[in-house]
Amino acid sequence: MVHYKLYYFPIRGIVEPIRDLLKYAKADFEDVRIPKEEWPQFKEKTPTGKVPYLEFEGNVIPESMAILRYLGREFNLNGANNVEAAEIDSVVEVVKDTANKVRDYIRVARGLQEGDRIELFRDLYVPNRDVLMAYITKQMQKSKSGFLLNSGVSWADFFLAETFETLSLVDEDFNTRYPGAAVYKRRVFNLPNLKEYIDSRPEGSF
Repeated sequence: MVHYKLYYFPIRGIVEPIRDLLKYAKADFEDVRIPKEEWPQFKEKTPTGKVPYLEFEGNVIPESMAILRYLGREFNLNGANNVEAAEIDSVVEVVKDTANKVRDYIRVARGLQEGDRIELFRDLYVPNRDVLMAYITKQMQKSKSGFLLNSGVSWADFFLAETFETLSLVDEDFNTRYPGAAVYKRRVFNLPNLKEYIDSRPEGSF
């Protein structure tokens, strides 16, 4: 069995879907969480000067999306065919585009920068959130599996579930306004091999 080492900080951040996938797949992996105070020295050892990156059998893969796509293919979580693989990529790219658009609100909501949270929520976050969720809801309604794809669980489900988790932390009305997303998130987080990990992590963690 391949032994993986995943490097990131001790937070959910952009790497949590990768952890979810590895847990679900019962992969042999080491979750290397770099303390903040050790980062300046550790940074010099990284392939690109940042994290995450994945090491295995002499290989190094940086960038979270590259890691997710690679592991999705390795563990047969990339859709049943090329059309489903393209559906994954489409949904993920739409989410990423939306995240970039609402970045200022997210940072203000998390206390990472100054700004008018109420104004940003109303004028920036809500319009983009609603467009995103209308699109994702429509995509999910096409599937009969309870997950994004008709064929069942894919790496995109971990990405979407963690996206919904983050949105619920910065938007107190998210779960009420989009109950289907909350149900979907629970379905993903209750998957075999994953539930124990989800239950053990700190509640409300970014």
